[in-house]
Amino acid sequence: MMHSIRRIAIRGMLTLGLAGLPACVSHRIYNESPEQYLQSVPVEGDQAVPAHLAVIEFDDHGVLWKRSQLEDTVALIREVTREPDESGDGTLVIVYIHGWKNDADPDDPDGALADFRATVRANAARNTGDRPFAADRVVGVFLGWRGDTSDVPGHEELTFWDRRQVAERIASVHMQETLLRIMAATKARPGSKCFIVGHSMGGMIIGRTIAPIITTLLLSAGDGGTRLPVDLVLLQNPALDALASWQTIDLLKRFHATLQLRAPDGATEPARGPLIASITSEADGATGRAYPFGRTIASLGTSFRRDHEPGRPSQRFLATHALGHV
Repeated sequence: MMHSIRRIAIRGMLTLGLAGLPACVSHRIYNESPEQYLQSVPVEGDQAVPAHLAVIEFDDHGVLWKRSQLEDTVALIREVTREPDESGDGTLVIVYIHGWKNDADPDDPDGALADFRATVRANAARNTGDRPFAADRVVGVFLGWRGDTSDVPGHEELTFWDRRQVAERIASVHMQETLLRIMAATKARPGSKCFIVGHSMGGMIIGRTIAPIITTLLLSAGDGGTRLPVDLVLLQNPALDALASWQTIDLLKRFHATLQLRAPDGATEPARGPLIASITSEADGATGRAYPFGRTIASLGTSFRRDHEPGRPSQRFLATHALGHV
């Protein structure tokens, strides 16, 4: 019996020791010069429109690595939105923040930055006037952070909770400033569109940053409503707890919030889609299995209310499960 306990204890210490190994991926900025973080994206095709890519990076404490990345990105968006439009469709700005096991490394051919560059190119190549989000030019803004800290097989799986804590710190003041300034620069020209997309922990960062913005706009709006600075927020497999999302949904319901399109002459019509869309795969192991396991362990000493309505998830359940799995 003692031998078994000792063996389990040693195994546990080895696991903790492995989790505490120094990170293999250094804490650094990847795109320092303007030539690196501001690029024109070559696009081919008869219906192609000009495309640009900007990169903005955050450190492990949610602080901008280089403020000029943000300032130059905002200046780029303002510049291209001032250019004459051939069709009057304005500029399409796509903001993307990656998730766990990724970063802003421009030399990784299989990384999130390479994938996003391909997405920007694809949107610019087929951006014709018959599409609901057609534009005269496309600007992609990649928001990078250190979601990847280990290249050691097996060890990278143990970084989930450490990286989630970092992601929570990134959903802070500098991220809120970044999104607000990008949205304002985009919407300075009527007709321009802003999409914000977050994947996995990036979806959690976007969700935690956008919710206070929406809440402030809703609470300060008069009877005439408020103009929204974003056209679509898309959360892909977000590592976002359902309790935080429930509060946002509850607020929207209590205020009977509706989404409308308003023409320059004041005429309104219901919007043809949502403002925020959360899409989760049932097979996503990170949010479906690792998330509730880790959150349950982390909340063992946390008190939760027990006065939930019959048939409704408890506060504890909402706090320990990701949005898409409730």
